Amino acid sequence: GNNNSQQKKVLEELSHAQRLNYSLQKIADVQNLHKLTKLSLKSKTAIVVNDFQLATEAAQNAFLKELEEPQKNIVYFLLATNTSNILPTIQSRCRIIEIGEEAVTDKDTEFFEDFFHKELADKLTEIYKIRTRDQARSFLTKIIRGGSAKMTSSQGVPHTLKYALKALEAIEQNGNTQLQLTNFVVNI
Repeated sequence: GNNNSQQKKVLEELSHAQRLNYSLQKIADVQNLHKLTKLSLKSKTAIVVNDFQLATEAAQNAFLKELEEPQKNIVYFLLATNTSNILPTIQSRCRIIEIGEEAVTDKDTEFFEDFFHKELADKLTEIYKIRTRDQARSFLTKIIRGGSAKMTSSQGVPHTLKYALKALEAIEQNGNTQLQLTNFVVNI
């Protein structure tokens, strides 16, 4: 529905955005971020806030205004290992995407990196070996998990994740597995 189209719009915009990594653990961090965001940013900018679960309650309350009244060219990504220390008022203003219960491993990031750096023909060869819906889900989940760990360090990763999520969603809705995987590879 409407939420999916909004998510796709944000992911599309993010794939062309510049990225800033940030840490918000205390009020002074939020104040510094506010100084940056009150500047008029001409291009779409993704601000990736790492380890948001470590932010104090006071810092989260101070950050709330940034979430409620963001600049039009800013998208926030709040990365956290869990949501238990994140205020409900923050959570209610966010789209929460759970990557999985267990931590992303080096094997996940290596799988992503290996696929990410292959030539188009090699990517297509690899996905043509996938025959079942379960294999496709597993493959895309590995891409998403591994890519999420690389999101703050590699250009092009948000773009790749956007299309991996789109393909996984289409497969979950009984879309043609090979068509969705092929579209994923061609679009990245």
